[in-house]
Amino acid sequence: MEYDISYRPEELIPLVTELAEKYTGFEHSSISYERAQSLMEAVMYCIQTYERSAGDRMLSAINPSADEACEAGRRIILDKAAELRRLYNQMIPDFQDYGSPYLRDIITTGIPQFLQSYDPLYAPQETLLTLDYPLLKDILSLNGIDAILTCLRCICLEQEFLHGLDHFYVSEVLQAACAGASLPPENLLSIVLPNVIGHILLAKPFDHIGFVQREYDALEDILQKAAGDELENHMARLINRFAGHLCHGNLPLQEYLGLGIRDMTVRLRNCLQHHTLETLIFA
Repeated sequence: MEYDISYRPEELIPLVTELAEKYTGFEHSSISYERAQSLMEAVMYCIQTYERSAGDRMLSAINPSADEACEAGRRIILDKAAELRRLYNQMIPDFQDYGSPYLRDIITTGIPQFLQSYDPLYAPQETLLTLDYPLLKDILSLNGIDAILTCLRCICLEQEFLHGLDHFYVSEVLQAACAGASLPPENLLSIVLPNVIGHILLAKPFDHIGFVQREYDALEDILQKAAGDELENHMARLINRFAGHLCHGNLPLQEYLGLGIRDMTVRLRNCLQHHTLETLIFA
C-alpha cells in the first residue's frame, strides 16, 4: 500500500520509535524489521487520514508537525471506528442477506470480527477482511477502517433500496438469477436493477413476476430508440426518479446507484444486439 503524505522520512522515524516503545511496553526497543515496517505504515496511514480529511473538510492547521498530524489522524480513525460500530448496530436488526452467502458472511461474521480485532494504534492500516461481496463502488484502493466503513455504508444503502421493494419480488428475481443454486459472488443490485428497469419501462406492477415474449418485444423497441449515447443517461434518469420516490429522495443512495448504471447499460446494449433481453430482465 502506497501512502501519499507531505512529510519526510526523518520526520516520521521519531514517531515510529515512540510507537515501538509503546508496543514493547518500554522494556526494550528491539523489534523485527517487519514490525518496524508495519509501525511505519501505521504512522503514515494516520497522517494520510488527517491530510485527506483536512483537505476535504477544511480542518487543517497551519503547517502541523508530523506528530500533530499523526495524532489528529488517529482521532479521526477512532471516530470512524465508532461510526462503524454505530452503523452496524443500527443496520443489523433489519439486515437481510437475500440468500447471498457472500453478503451474509461479511455482515454476520466479517465485520464483528473486524470490530473485535481492529487495532487503531499499532495497525490502523490493516483491513483484516477479504471483502468478497462485490459493491457498485470500487474500494480496492482503500484499506483499514476506510475500506470497512465504506463497504458497510454501501451495504446500508443497498439494504435501504432493497427493503423499499417488495420482499417477495426481490426474492423471486434473485432465485431466478441463480436458477435454484447458490447466488454467485455478484452484487445484488446489479441483478435487481435491470429487472426494475423492465418493470418501470412497461409500467408493469412489481407483483406481476416474469415477462412474456410480447413484453420483451416492447422492451426492445423502447430501448432501441435510446440505444445510442443517450441510453446511459436515460437509464440514470429512470433509476434516479424511481429511487427518489422509493427512498424519499436519498441523495447518497441515488449517487451510489449511479455507479452501477454504466455496467448495466453495457449489458443492456449487448442484449439488444443479440436479442437476449431475457438473460438480463427476467422477473
